Amino acid sequence: MAAMRFILRTRTTRGVETLVKVLNDNPGFYAFMMNDYLNPRDQNGALDTWSVLTYLAAKTEGVRLGPFVTPLPSRHPVLVASAATSLDHLSSGRLILGIGAGNPTLGWDKYVQWDKDPVRVDKTREGVELLLKLWSEDKVSFNGKHYQTKDASIIPKPVQKPHPPLLFGGGGDRMLRLAGKYGDIVSPPLSRASTLEQYEQVKRIVFDAAEKAGRRDKIQFAYRGPEQAVGGPYPDGKAISGKLEDAVKAGASYFIIGFEVDGLAESVRRFADESMSSYS
Repeated sequence: MAAMRFILRTRTTRGVETLVKVLNDNPGFYAFMMNDYLNPRDQNGALDTWSVLTYLAAKTEGVRLGPFVTPLPSRHPVLVASAATSLDHLSSGRLILGIGAGNPTLGWDKYVQWDKDPVRVDKTREGVELLLKLWSEDKVSFNGKHYQTKDASIIPKPVQKPHPPLLFGGGGDRMLRLAGKYGDIVSPPLSRASTLEQYEQVKRIVFDAAEKAGRRDKIQFAYRGPEQAVGGPYPDGKAISGKLEDAVKAGASYFIIGFEVDGLAESVRRFADESMSSYS
């Protein structure tokens, strides 16, 4: 059995120094990813996700970093390309770019134009195409329905070649097909893949699109474990073990575990002691 790679996820940008300490004290995590949202979960509010990730890049080594996930219809793809390139350089090539079509529960609908699902998926597709062109071509003139550029350029190009890995987080059929065509890691939400049977259905959709694009061997899958509720206790240990076993059965390469910043150090210690050691 290949070793599972573990991704730590939080839903808040508070407790930055706690994050620094946890990531430096726990080198067993392959990556750390943070929700990209504008909706403060409590009275302490939130810091900008990309700014926090950039700070973490300067304060950590080894662990990969990225947003989970950046909504391309809400953040202009040119600005995402620029921010992602900068973070890839400042982290010495440790960026994983999580992308999606957006989720209203994360607050973006309160601040930007919120289109219907088909339009947001269309914008995501165009956004990914534009990102990849900006990362591979010197000058990009792009004439899409939603985005246009004229002789646009991103210099320097990202450290990672041909580009930083793209993690797709959407669960709709069209997003899964986009993931198969362009993605490196696919992380279907629990709402779409909460059982092994559903997970296999998702994989078939992704692999079908990947085969048509001639890149079936480029796709890896992430399995989402339990998420600690805001202010809630450590997730049930049996639930975590069950999801880890499911991840192995599903052939996933990554396991994503979500903890809150409050009590993060203890949660991570428990997870490492009780779960990680058996699958690393």
